[in-house]
Amino acid sequence: MAGFGNEPFTSFSDPALTTVDQFSLTMGRITAELFFEHFKTGPDQKQLPQKTVLKPELIIRGSSLKRDFDKE
Repeated sequence: MAGFGNEPFTSFSDPALTTVDQFSLTMGRITAELFFEHFKTGPDQKQLPQKTVLKPELIIRGSSLKRDFDKE
């Protein structure tokens, strides 16, 4: 079992949930910087499209580990 976002609760469940960290805080910071940069340059300035790629990170936790169900 796996989830997205690497929310804090994913490490507290039992077993802890494997997740993909999409770096949402970094994504929000970059978006805000671009948004405010748009206003600093003025509305008459043509803005060129920008592409920013944040490489996600797989965080493997207990929900993805092999378990021996015969021993439980």
